[in-house]
Amino acid sequence: MKILIVYATKYGSTTKATLKLKEALNEEVSIVNIMENSLLPKLQNYDCVILGGSIYMGKIQKQIRNYVDANLSQLMTKRIGLFICAGSPNKSDREQEFVNAFPKKLYDHAVCKSLFGYQIDYEKMKWHDKFIMRIVSKSKESVFELSEEVIEQFAKTIKSS
Repeated sequence: MKILIVYATKYGSTTKATLKLKEALNEEVSIVNIMENSLLPKLQNYDCVILGGSIYMGKIQKQIRNYVDANLSQLMTKRIGLFICAGSPNKSDREQEFVNAFPKKLYDHAVCKSLFGYQIDYEKMKWHDKFIMRIVSKSKESVFELSEEVIEQFAKTIKSS
């Protein structure tokens, strides 16, 4: 099975999650950070497409939203996996952010959907993002909360679907 992972990241937590996912899939996997590479492979070359991003201010990156909007009809013909990295302290907020991140049609079509956790790395953040995150998280400490177990289960589900 040929798999394409298209993702967006601001400070690197989604890159870390994507690399762990690629390793767990143990298949022919191409990965593309849409924020660094606007030239994307053709969807017809892949059996499965996984889309992921991180949530900032309640929304996924606009590059992912634009990509999905431009390719929705083709994506609907593929096996789809969706994931986000989100660190809202409230679980129901994270779940709602996930539902809102992708068009309902695609979200419902996906064979696998997961919240991979989050990472807050204050050393990498710009001052304004640090300020907001400290208010939202009520913490000044960097946190690494990506779940390898969830990522591995996501990979198993993708491969068995």
